[in-house]
Amino acid sequence: MMVKTNRLYILHGCMFLFLMACLGCKPSVPSEYIQPGDMEDLLYDYHLADAMAMNQASGLDMSYYRMLYREAVLKKYGITQAELDSSLAYYYRNTERLKDIYARLSKRFSEEAVALGASANDINLYSSEGIKGDTANVWVSGRTTILLPQAPDNLISFAVPADTAYHAGDKMMLNFDAQYVIQDGSRDAVAMLAIRFGNDSVAKQLMHIASNTHYSLQLTDKERLGIKEVRGFVALPPMVNNKSTMKVLCLYQLKLVRMHEIAKPEDTDSIKQAAQEPSRLPRQKEKDDSVSADSPARVDSAAKAMKNVPPRPIGQPNTNKK
Repeated sequence: MMVKTNRLYILHGCMFLFLMACLGCKPSVPSEYIQPGDMEDLLYDYHLADAMAMNQASGLDMSYYRMLYREAVLKKYGITQAELDSSLAYYYRNTERLKDIYARLSKRFSEEAVALGASANDINLYSSEGIKGDTANVWVSGRTTILLPQAPDNLISFAVPADTAYHAGDKMMLNFDAQYVIQDGSRDAVAMLAIRFGNDSVAKQLMHIASNTHYSLQLTDKERLGIKEVRGFVALPPMVNNKSTMKVLCLYQLKLVRMHEIAKPEDTDSIKQAAQEPSRLPRQKEKDDSVSADSPARVDSAAKAMKNVPPRPIGQPNTNKK
């Protein structure tokens, strides 16, 4: 009886572990679609193709080179445009997988930039490690996100209240890199950064995201009013005419940077001058009490001295000179 009870406990324990393992496992991508590792490599080359086309030409020529380079990528991986579109549509419906892919792509692009000679400090400037001197990254959400042209997935917004770490004259910067995955249509996302100052006035900057590149929005407390709150958003407008066309905007390396004002050289010079001013007051007083070189007293004294010097004929040496 005891043996049977122990076996029952063991069986229940095994079933529990099996169910936990099943719940913890993420369903695999169906075999008819491009698998995540291959999709990551393909999108990596896809974005490189777009960058090459952008550097090669502009306008209509850029569209031609983009199509040419993208076809070369498809040929490299041995897939058709229809197979790619089908797989992109799957990841379009499973945005978490697409987000994971772009998180790895972000790391690969950074490592590639360092390998080509970029400074690691430049790549990770104002990263989530936080304060570097008088500069800090106050972004609190994830550094990578995916936007789709359907609400509520087409918007990322933030609101950061100021605290005692903010100073009058601070500058705020919203930095990120944008990557589109788009079948057709325009690249028309919008980013905004806004600051509410101590007197409740508001300053804002609006920027259109039209290409795959780095973006930076900047605002400064020029009037030194103090900052109460920093707000902003990035929005991808919904598609109206063709809802079946896939459009994805990936934002990565997201940072909201606060920078303290740096004192200008002339300001430090005036401070030094003010600090030295008291020590010059006694010397100034002594100078004022003395007789100036062109005063009447000095002139009379010089005239009396000249009377005691005998006249010297022209051409003879001065015998009075010692």
